[in-house]
Parts: sequence; structure tokens; C-alpha cells
Amino acid sequence: MERWTQGSKRIKCPGFRFCRKEFLRLAETALQSNSDFAYEGHFSKDESWDIVETFKKNGYKLHLVFFGLNSPEQSSNRVLIRAKEGGHFVDDLTLRENFFGNLVQLNNRFRIFDSILILDTSTLEHVRLMLINAGAVQENSVIDQLPE
Repeated sequence: MERWTQGSKRIKCPGFRFCRKEFLRLAETALQSNSDFAYEGHFSKDESWDIVETFKKNGYKLHLVFFGLNSPEQSSNRVLIRAKEGGHFVDDLTLRENFFGNLVQLNNRFRIFDSILILDTSTLEHVRLMLINAGAVQENSVIDQLPE
């Protein structure tokens, strides 16, 4: 069963609820035992940052590896390929919300991270665009070498 809320598809199903509950349990276990924790996903919405901020408030060092593409159209093409290979489909509205939302959130919240590595994954050979460590740029691409 699906419903649409403010332009974003929200899935209401036992599997989604189970995954959310399990994710929160794993995060809480990591916090209680001061263990490493990795989180992969989109950070395009404010609520996506709650868990990140919780770890930061609990003294964790945060490291972000940001995999970017050069356009929402390229992202759409990747989704179509994935869906043809049996993966899940993402509608265009959600795709665009994720693409631009991730960039806006990164711009607004990059200071929370101890390090950030930004990679352009538009081609088979990924390109390192920037490395920021402790708030200082360690590596960056020259303007004429940036993807279009």
C-alpha cells in the first residue's frame, strides 16, 4: 500500500516499519557500546539528519563520503538500469528531491563532519572533487577539470 504526502512517496508496509525499527535498534546499540557505525542513504530531508546529529552529540567523529552525479537525468538513467536488473524503481519527483535536496543539505550542514570526501561518480572511473579535513580543504579539483 502506498500513499503520497507532500510530493514524496511514503511506503506503509510491515517491511518498512521493520527496517526502520531495526535501524534505530542498531544505532542505539552502537551508541551504548561506543562502536563504529556506518549509515548509507539520502540526506535530502531535515529528519534524515537526526541520527547524524545524535552521533555527533555523543562525541563521534563523522566522516562523509558523498557520491554525486552531474544531473538528475543521469540519476534517472541509473535508476532505470537498476530497475531493469531487478532493483527498485524511484519516481522522477523523488529522484529530483533527493538529487537537489542532498546538495542543499550538504551545503547547509557540511560543518558537522570531521572529514568530507566528494566524488563525482558520473563516469566509470570516479573523480575526487574535494577532500575536507577538520574544516580545511586538503584537495580540490581545478575549475576546468570539474564535470559539467
